[in-house]
Amino acid sequence: MENSDHIDVASLEPLFRPASVAIIGASSDPARIGGMPLAFLKANRFAGPIYPVNPRAPTIQDLPAFASIRDVGRPVDLALIAVPAVHVIPSLEACIDVGVRAVIIFSAGFAEIDEEGARQQERIAAIGRAGGIRIMGPNCIGLVNFSTGLYMSFHPAFADSGKPGGALGIVTQSGAFGGHLHRMARDRDLAFSFCITTGNEADVDVADGLAFLAEDPGTKSILVYLEGFRKGRKLIRALEIAQRNAKPVIAIKLGRTEVGAAAAQSHTAALAGADAVYDAVFRQFGVYRATSIEEFLEIGVACATAQRPANDRVGLVTVSGGVGVLMADAAADHGLDVAPMPQPAQDKIKQLVPFAATRNPIDITGQVVNDFSLLGQAIEIIAAQGGYGSLVPFIGSSARVPERAALLLELFARLHTQYPDMLLVAAALTTPEFRAGLQALGFLSYEEPVNAVRAVAALVAFRKHFERKDAPRDQPAAIPALTRGAPLSEFESLRFLKAAGLPVVDARLVGSVDAAEAAAAALGFPVALKVAADDILHK
Repeated sequence: MENSDHIDVASLEPLFRPASVAIIGASSDPARIGGMPLAFLKANRFAGPIYPVNPRAPTIQDLPAFASIRDVGRPVDLALIAVPAVHVIPSLEACIDVGVRAVIIFSAGFAEIDEEGARQQERIAAIGRAGGIRIMGPNCIGLVNFSTGLYMSFHPAFADSGKPGGALGIVTQSGAFGGHLHRMARDRDLAFSFCITTGNEADVDVADGLAFLAEDPGTKSILVYLEGFRKGRKLIRALEIAQRNAKPVIAIKLGRTEVGAAAAQSHTAALAGADAVYDAVFRQFGVYRATSIEEFLEIGVACATAQRPANDRVGLVTVSGGVGVLMADAAADHGLDVAPMPQPAQDKIKQLVPFAATRNPIDITGQVVNDFSLLGQAIEIIAAQGGYGSLVPFIGSSARVPERAALLLELFARLHTQYPDMLLVAAALTTPEFRAGLQALGFLSYEEPVNAVRAVAALVAFRKHFERKDAPRDQPAAIPALTRGAPLSEFESLRFLKAAGLPVVDARLVGSVDAAEAAAAALGFPVALKVAADDILHK
């Protein structure tokens, strides 16, 4: 992988927050690639001027059109290029000539196709660098800034506009994936801040998008869809920025297998790389690695919506003994502390329901059918006396009964006021209104109880990571220089690895019996004595 780690977030502003836009290859047909972004911009009331560029029409979708970007005669922050590949470079050069500050290239037919396409893509990158212009793509479907109505994309899913003000951002190498995730989120009445698709990454790449979202005040958590990446240090630098700003990062990294890696290469010209390396980097920077789209979205929403629990103790409340066991197993699998209730609290639950299971999980049983208030009373006791950082009540289908849903929301609002540091995640069959009510409180709901526990575990893991005192530094310590080709002794190897931030055993280099005895006393027994000689590599 290339090692350039330079990230210039300020230079991305005209790309993600432009004051004016132009569409080169604009179409009067809102169903075509060149027409859809224009229709989206108008429908979502983008506040700045929009300049359609097409030499074959005087007006396009009721806006005055221009034969060339050179004819606009006004400042353009961002230009979209939606023309055949052969016309991309002349269009880019024209944009640079008139001072356009950023460009999105929809056009395909570059590095994802063949060697000649790769050469043309490098020309695009070189032209952009020389002209001081940021380029997204080629072979991408653009981006959306939901708060400003900047819908510079041709994915049909964006015809269903998202709600502005979302706190979840996504950056993805696959444009189709971004559109699909937007549609899934809209079905759940969830909102994004940005959807950024990077395509072939001639210039702007996943690391740039990640860093921008990490610095964006409106984005609380970040989804990253990654097929492969060439600039390892740059990705690490972006993750450092996210870590510094305590922004949770949830990733899907493809190409775990040879078959998947080959497919990724043909899709967006991404280099899959050794999956174990990505795994190690993700662990180092606390990235949550999702294995499915559903998990990807659910954990992202949890991080954007809910606070991180104050401790890893979780209280499990259920009206079904079997589901309680299921949740307890899941909690143990994820390393959560299913600590038993204090005895006085158990005694109070027993007074409510003599045959309840009161340790943890706390099973109120089906007695709630006769007296639904028992569930609320039990939850209040557990919240008050359990000492739990999070509470996961399994409430079945009660939230779909309007009267019970209202009672539950009243209860949860009261708990939020009384115990502001406690997270509540309901495992329940719900309605959109009930989910919205919970999210307004910073609480969550999942139909699958195991997923509810999984979300708690993810939030706990992020809290622990951001609180770590030994988290990776922005600037590593000075690392001893290496002489290329020269053998490295074991002692020097340990010194090198320690300076790079890796945990190693303590060691002393000694040259006499007295020095060895002193070093052993300082290290503490037991110790091992090894030969240190440049001409003996295996001791």
